[in-house]
Amino acid sequence: MSVRTDHGSGQEREPTRAELTAIEREWPRIVMDLLALEIEILMITAEDAAGVTL
Repeated sequence: MSVRTDHGSGQEREPTRAELTAIEREWPRIVMDLLALEIEILMITAEDAAGVTL
């Protein structure tokens, strides 16, 4: 994984240990958000297939 710098140079750099730690700390929340989104998509798909609105 690489991170674009904020300096406008367009060069990429590897994430720092602190950045990776922050991502790991947030990962359970990211997984929960993705699962919630998947459930919403499944509900919309089911509504469309059944022709009803839940």
